[in-house]
Amino acid sequence: FRLAPEQAEEESSEDRRVAATLEAAENQGFFKDMLLEKGKLPPLPLKNRYFAMRHGQSEANAAGIIVSDPVNGCPKWGLTPEGRDQAAASGNSLRQLLGEDRIKSESLQVVCSDFKRTVETAEVLLEALGRKHEKPVICAGLRERFFGKLELGDHERYGDVWAIDHDNDEHTEFGVEAASAVRRRTTAVLRDLEKNHSGKIFVIVSHGDALQITQTAFAGIEPAMHRTLQHMNPAQVRELLPLPE
Repeated sequence: FRLAPEQAEEESSEDRRVAATLEAAENQGFFKDMLLEKGKLPPLPLKNRYFAMRHGQSEANAAGIIVSDPVNGCPKWGLTPEGRDQAAASGNSLRQLLGEDRIKSESLQVVCSDFKRTVETAEVLLEALGRKHEKPVICAGLRERFFGKLELGDHERYGDVWAIDHDNDEHTEFGVEAASAVRRRTTAVLRDLEKNHSGKIFVIVSHGDALQITQTAFAGIEPAMHRTLQHMNPAQVRELLPLPE
């Protein structure tokens, strides 16, 4: 299912609370501690509803290169005009799906990676939802998977990494971040949101590999199998639904 800000001087009190919660968790080593959880989901049933959204087409996508290092991805390599259109279209579709009451409610929060392409996607999404004066909540735990020595190289090299993932989700060939490590940090973010919030709708704006791997936790499969799941297109939104217990 494909669904497809100018920012105010102050965030809403709820936005600030979510941001403070995530920042405190990072500062206190919560995400590091959660490595022991092996990327498990929080206890079911989940208290909140989660939608994954991949960023829209980025300048790196258009150039056909890998940008996974925060040194490169946070200050530059934002969205293309097409990517902005994709994010806006997804926002309009999500607005129709959830309805105006939920969209306007403080129960809906947009949380994104700190890369420029995800921040811009989140901003365009909020504008499409009629909330352009809000800022997305930024969380480094949702960053792109780090691709090590392949940084700024041809994006065709993704396939080399994925082939090894299939046999060993702990591998760090080429200096990449292991698929298992990606799942541990992204599910740690979800666990923290579950710990501190209830009855909310979170739109998690992140990256292709990060979201693909996160979905394995919901599907009940190992991170090694992430490429067996349906690929997420630029700016696609997909509800994250865990398997029933």
